[in-house]
Amino acid sequence: LSFKYTPKWGDGKLSFGVDVFNVLNSLKITEIDEVFDDDDGSKLETFGTARGYQTPRYVRFSASVDF
Repeated sequence: LSFKYTPKWGDGKLSFGVDVFNVLNSLKITEIDEVFDDDDGSKLETFGTARGYQTPRYVRFSASVDF
């Protein structure tokens, strides 16, 4: 989700922006442990568990000037 504002008093050369990432703050798994067994052939307890998740919601503010 993003928003950009260009004020009239800046002659169109100045603008401000806001970007929101992961708006709904979803917690999706992005990586799973796929190693099934150890060197000796025994099953690892971490097999199939989540190793990475989606980045939580964050906001970025920006300003730009054209010259």
